[in-house]
Amino acid sequence: VSAQLDTYLYNLTKNVRTYTQSVEAERGDELIYRVTIRNTGNTTLTNTGFKVEVPAGLEFVDGYSRFYYGDGFENIGLSANIVSAGGVALMDIPAQPYRYVTYKVKVSSNASAGIYATSNKFQANNRAVNISDNGGRVNVKVAGQPSVTRILSLSAKAFNGTSYANSISVKRGDAVKFRVDFKNDGSQDLSNIRITNSLPANMTYVAGSMKVVLGSATISTSDSVFNAGINLGSLTVGQNGYMEFSAKVNSDTADNVTQLVYTATGNADNTAQISSLVTINLAKDGVLPDTGTPGSIASLILLAMFIAIASYIYFKETNGLNKVLSIIKK
Repeated sequence: VSAQLDTYLYNLTKNVRTYTQSVEAERGDELIYRVTIRNTGNTTLTNTGFKVEVPAGLEFVDGYSRFYYGDGFENIGLSANIVSAGGVALMDIPAQPYRYVTYKVKVSSNASAGIYATSNKFQANNRAVNISDNGGRVNVKVAGQPSVTRILSLSAKAFNGTSYANSISVKRGDAVKFRVDFKNDGSQDLSNIRITNSLPANMTYVAGSMKVVLGSATISTSDSVFNAGINLGSLTVGQNGYMEFSAKVNSDTADNVTQLVYTATGNADNTAQISSLVTINLAKDGVLPDTGTPGSIASLILLAMFIAIASYIYFKETNGLNKVLSIIKK
């Protein structure tokens, strides 16, 4: 099971009704958010839940939250619990299609100039899916105030044999190398940055594989970082680093388990929590999924070569080759 969130919004007060990933706003402006929930797996997402964390400077407006669940934009209202700790329950989401959650916020009358983002969180299948997104940004303009932004970026990937990707295919028993890149993408220093890991139940951390790099310096190789996470302290504007480690897919993982999901989570003071995930697709019977056309072409070439060689040997042994050549000469 796997899912993806994408956040967009528009400025209702300014009557700009095109969803984008960032808008400009002033104090008092009302904004409409739309979060797309994509079921990227092959099974139905069940026991789904959704909640929104609204930062200081923005205010949730009750009565406008809705869940769109059908191709004809059928929808139901969502309660104010959407911003509570427990969030709200949604309907099941079948494989491959997408659904929407919409809600309204208002820029506070005392908001400082800067960039704000809500944190949208989605869970399904008893927390087998647990993701978040803070992609919808609000750039609040206040006369006489410089704009201040606090943005922590996080990107988790795994090595597929040639490069790092957010979705890879492996066999049971394989070791997977993960890398989590982090960066201060804002215009102000970040403090108290914390990165944590969440491996799925069918994977085991490989002892001695942890490495945390800040800038060009390795700051930790302790195995304790994997379970307890790491506090990076402060990141200056533009400063970046990464965490890398390996984990092994358990050899006894059940045959009906086809996907595993690793999640990295990060947060800093005065920023919304963010997460990034990696989907690990498991091969059945230890055979990796067919990669498609290139392999098929190679097989056809080998088959053709085999037939040609076998035919040559047959004609030669039966003197058929000389007969064929004599017919050609005639």
